[in-house]
Amino acid sequence: MFQKLVHKHLYSNLESNNLLNHRSSGFRKNHSTLTSLLKTTHDIYLAHDHNLSSRIVSLDIPKAFHRIVHTSLLFKLKQLGIVGSLLNLLTSYLENRSQVVHSNRSTSEICYTNCGVPQGSVLGPLTFLIYVNDISDNIQSSISLFTDDTTLYFSSKFPKHLHLVLSEDLLTLGKWSDTWSVSFNAQKTKVLTISSNRGEHLPLIFNIMQLQEVDSHKHLGLLSP
Repeated sequence: MFQKLVHKHLYSNLESNNLLNHRSSGFRKNHSTLTSLLKTTHDIYLAHDHNLSSRIVSLDIPKAFHRIVHTSLLFKLKQLGIVGSLLNLLTSYLENRSQVVHSNRSTSEICYTNCGVPQGSVLGPLTFLIYVNDISDNIQSSISLFTDDTTLYFSSKFPKHLHLVLSEDLLTLGKWSDTWSVSFNAQKTKVLTISSNRGEHLPLIFNIMQLQEVDSHKHLGLLSP
């Protein structure tokens, strides 16, 4: 009950002051997978109507809720104007968390953690939203966020321009992930190219790995193209 009260106050403050990333659709009122999919598909169809080529990069953050570093989260809360008693309360909520492993009749020693938020908690999803709120900073492409699913897409008449923009954005995302200890799984990252001549488009590299090109990809339950 207390977490619900804190969530209501914190979420209301962020929404009323337009502080949450407008590209993010997960864990938000009046947003859903449909919100995210409609925006993405509309943009891609619009580009196709104007004879533009499009490339969609679908990225995956493994164990996303475990990646939240407590000190970094508190820093991001301060950046959003969360200070005083509310910040102290959230600090207390995060600090001195511990875990043990039970296996058969054995129990491990207590291990204190400095990252991750409780799975299934009321505040967990909101703290994750806050943690990745700045992920789209300095990104030139369109970006769609739904929980741990991150999708970059860009359209252009010129394959080289398309490749350059996405390559720079992937580099920016790599630097962001290094800064905030959020790792993307390059092996599970897929690239879908929608173009009349796919052979003109160069491979994309992310975290020194060439990304896999696919003919179709399932995103948020929708198979495309």
